[in-house]
Amino acid sequence: MQVACDDIEQLKIVSEIINRKNTLREIFNKMKNSYTENALSIKVLDDYNQYYQNSIDEKQQLFNAFNNISEYLEKLRLETSNTKESMNELRNDLDEILNKLDSIKNEII
Repeated sequence: MQVACDDIEQLKIVSEIINRKNTLREIFNKMKNSYTENALSIKVLDDYNQYYQNSIDEKQQLFNAFNNISEYLEKLRLETSNTKESMNELRNDLDEILNKLDSIKNEII
């Protein structure tokens, strides 16, 4: 029961983070399209640009790391003779990582 409550709470938090990121992106796009030539708005726009570039870079690094792990697990699966149970566990781990890769790829875009 507690696990289900924790999952629900986690979904709420993730949803709030997504909403705030979307709000920041909307503000960024509005500023980018309508800023005036003054030092303050240029500085704020530069800060938003830096924030989004850092976010993209971080997601790309995470994507690369998961991709490396995925390749390693696939190589391990092909090169070793494991028991059926460990092969299933390895396959599940690989599927989980591939799902995370898809999620990160969608966040980058």
